[in-house]
Amino acid sequence: MSVSLSLYDVFSNIVPGLIYLFAINELLRAFGKSQVDLLQASTSGQILFITLIAFVLGQLFTPFTYEWWYRLFVKRYEDTFALEKTISRFPELKINFRPTDTELLLSVIQSRDKVVAERIEGYRANAIMMRNISFGLFLMGLVELTRFFISQYVLSFLGIALLCFLFSRVAIRGASRFYEWFYRDIFRLSSIYGSTYVEVIRTFRKEATNKKE
Repeated sequence: MSVSLSLYDVFSNIVPGLIYLFAINELLRAFGKSQVDLLQASTSGQILFITLIAFVLGQLFTPFTYEWWYRLFVKRYEDTFALEKTISRFPELKINFRPTDTELLLSVIQSRDKVVAERIEGYRANAIMMRNISFGLFLMGLVELTRFFISQYVLSFLGIALLCFLFSRVAIRGASRFYEWFYRDIFRLSSIYGSTYVEVIRTFRKEATNKKE
């Protein structure tokens, strides 16, 4: 039986899942509840097992990291922001899309050009990865902060904790930027075929009909 993982799976679930798994394991190690060293995994079976657990953790944390963690720091909605920027950038096109049109417009792009659609989807995958990594780094920071107190205030643990918190914030900003690029490209590409989602659909249907004839 073969297992196929897309880049979306790897970047949005497995990579941050590995950070979650590492953080949980290090917390248990700090309290002497685990003797497992994930970095010592060498056999294909061990690596596959760790990858599977990481994938599951990535899936489990994804809804939380968007609805709670990400929105704790990013109040604006990138679809609305990207649409407003596109309209102001190209006022002559009289773009009249709505933020809620994005998934429909993306479906049209996927039907027209899968390569372009995959590039756009890559932005969203990266955004999910960055926001999950942000939360994972925050957890790692808490682990190192716990070690700081347990170890009688060893400053190296405090330094690592502060770095984790800093890069967690940087990752959140990166996620916001990737989301903006994702929505920006959807609106810009769709505006070539119409100023509303109805016009875009009509253009797509007309082209599909002409191809059949």
